[in-house]
Amino acid sequence: MDTAQTADIKSFMIGAMTVRPFAGNELMAVRIDAPKGAVAPAHSHPHEQMTLVVAGRLRFRVGEEWRELGPLDIVHIPGGVEHEAVMEEDSTFFDIFHPVRADLLQRQAEAEWQSSSATWWALDEAVMAGLTVAGFAVPAHTLRQ
Repeated sequence: MDTAQTADIKSFMIGAMTVRPFAGNELMAVRIDAPKGAVAPAHSHPHEQMTLVVAGRLRFRVGEEWRELGPLDIVHIPGGVEHEAVMEEDSTFFDIFHPVRADLLQRQAEAEWQSSSATWWALDEAVMAGLTVAGFAVPAHTLRQ
């Protein structure tokens, strides 16, 4: 059984929104934290989607119809139907998709790779500067001559 505290799931950014995907074999839940004024621009995808608002308020369009959604409101978006959202307040909501959106998992994996690469780069720079690493002072003149 896979479980996770959603705030701890590896995230990436789409505009001003923090996106945290969690996927099973055929179903995916995505926690999104978005500040007031953030926009999920008009788009469509073949995946069936539901959005459940946990906190905040947002204006949501599905097809030609706009609605304001607040805490514990839920909306269904059929696959292939254009939709968009505007955050009226700082908001947290979950998008649920079927089937799993491989594009979101790919972006999550890329963000994980970039994060680990940045960590190794920072460590390499510290070593090159002759800083203490893991309790050992490494003189810069002994490295990469």
